[in-house]
Amino acid sequence: PVRYAQEIEPEELGIRYFIGFEIIDTTIGSLGRIEDIEDSTDNVLFIVVHDGQELLIPATDDFIENIDEKKRIIYMRLPEGLIDLDNTETV
Repeated sequence: PVRYAQEIEPEELGIRYFIGFEIIDTTIGSLGRIEDIEDSTDNVLFIVVHDGQELLIPATDDFIENIDEKKRIIYMRLPEGLIDLDNTETV
């Protein structure tokens, strides 16, 4: 039988399903939309562009509070300083 995306667990669709979702941190607010996903290592990262800066946000259940699939929003509670660290990185 045909199953709709709403009936399928996100794990079944793969992590790339979340590209385009907005990430909202419970403290900071909107961080932007997931542009890409770095999944070449065990530590999967959401790649988000926020204020012109590329943020690498760990895609871990420890930080995810809720996922609203209809609105395409991931609500996260990120550790204090995680975003500040990304903003000060230089390559």
